[in-house]
Amino acid sequence: MKLFTILFVALLFWGCNKNSTATFTIKGQINDSKTGIGQGNVTIKVYEIASFGSNSGSNLVGTGSSNADGSYEVVFDRNLVESYTITYSKEGYFTEEFERNFDDMRTDEDNIIDVAHRPVGWIRFIIQNIGQTDPGDQIKIYKESGSELCPNCCPDGFYYFDGANVDTTWTCPNVATEYFVFHYWDLLLPSYTYDSVQIQQNDTIDYLIQY
Repeated sequence: MKLFTILFVALLFWGCNKNSTATFTIKGQINDSKTGIGQGNVTIKVYEIASFGSNSGSNLVGTGSSNADGSYEVVFDRNLVESYTITYSKEGYFTEEFERNFDDMRTDEDNIIDVAHRPVGWIRFIIQNIGQTDPGDQIKIYKESGSELCPNCCPDGFYYFDGANVDTTWTCPNVATEYFVFHYWDLLLPSYTYDSVQIQQNDTIDYLIQY
């Protein structure tokens, strides 16, 4: 009976100690999505998201940086919140963002998040109406394909620039080395052009449209 009591108390102590773990650990591997090479010096930030209590809102609770081979680990306090947002940022790459619900996080093992880090480039349309003074003039651009599921990326579809004396720019980020395919029309001429560009990492291609 005494032995049973000792074992019971020991198991109870072990269980309470396990449940009182005060930190979460997020770790994984960050690779370039095109080359598969590990990415060092990627900045990782962990935000806790809460809509109740004194800590409501988005609060930074953990930071870290990836090693030269792309591996990383971030340890942060385990607070009772709704979810966590984890961001991965580095110059020349899109900022990747992941969401994890509090209920999906584990304290008894590492929480693994592997990242395919997408290199970024930009196309900047320089749009100038130099031949028409008609206020009814319009240039219409149709983005046929290119990156969409990324911060500030331009959805596929139509974009309109109306009126005389238009002189503006329109910039779209794109995953580097992937093609950005588009068409454009001048309403009054009429004229039609089909084109595509392949953007290099961390580079901006200027595309002039004069009409």
